[in-house]
Formats: sequence, C-alpha cells, structure tokens
Amino acid sequence: MQNPFAGRKAVLATMHKKKQVITPLFKKALHALELTGAEIAIAGEGSFGPDPNFTLIGSNFEIVLLMDRKLRLEVIGKHITNQLILW
Repeated sequence: MQNPFAGRKAVLATMHKKKQVITPLFKKALHALELTGAEIAIAGEGSFGPDPNFTLIGSNFEIVLLMDRKLRLEVIGKHITNQLILW
C-alpha cells in the first residue's frame, strides 16, 4: 500500500490556552489549512494540573489532532501521565 501522505504539504499548529481544547484544535487546524493551502494539519495542546483521579498528584495531559482534507480524515489522540519529565 502506498503512503497516502507522501509528497503532500502539511502544516503544524499549536496554542497555549488551555480551556475547551477540542473545539479550538479543530478551528486552529482549519485556520492553518486556509492560511497555508496545505491539505494536512496537525494541531496539539497540553496542560499540567491535578490528576483527574488522584487530585493530590500532578499530571500532564496532551491532545493532538490530525486533519486531512483530501482523505476527509480527522484523528484525535490523547495521553495523560503523572510521570515527571526533566529536560
């Protein structure tokens, strides 16, 4: 099977505001596609705060969106961890 993304233009969008993450990701991806003329957009957002299950433990929540106009595809991924990552 041939790679459906090979040779195509993509754009990466990110933002730092943390409220209502899903809707802004879609808007951001669509806006980035309109601005650049790309067919593929990747948008991401993350936040740090209390763990949803154990409020005394901090957690990191990340969400990403892949939007492909040509394939009419939208993929959302999310990950939450309470592991401390030091750079």
